Amino acid sequence: MGQSVRNSVVDGNWELRQLETCDYDELHYFDCGNEDLNEFFQKDALEYKQELLVETYCFTFKGIPAALISLRNDSLELDRKVREKILPDSMVRYRTIPAVKIARLGVRMDIHRIGIGSSLLNSASVSFSLRTGLDAAW
Repeated sequence: MGQSVRNSVVDGNWELRQLETCDYDELHYFDCGNEDLNEFFQKDALEYKQELLVETYCFTFKGIPAALISLRNDSLELDRKVREKILPDSMVRYRTIPAVKIARLGVRMDIHRIGIGSSLLNSASVSFSLRTGLDAAW
């Protein structure tokens, strides 16, 4: 399992690292083949970070920046039967539970179709599990 360090997770060939404010200037190179996603990462992601709407992470595989993912905090409203089925007894009384959702995900166009997206989701799951002690639900 990966090693968690503040704002990053490293495991073998990959690293998932939260972008710092100064990192956003370097995103002009990013091209995932989708104009809207490129524009978000290159122009909007920093503003969203400053407004506390998302945090963007860079997924590096074998030392090469391979993908970007923006995550946002949210909550899920669950009915009582679902809560009783999936939550620990101490949490059943709550109507909503905290959630982290993927706001944007882009893999560099020149490395599509080699499993980077799947590796990224797996590493995000590892990061979530390391930080919370719970399994990610995806």
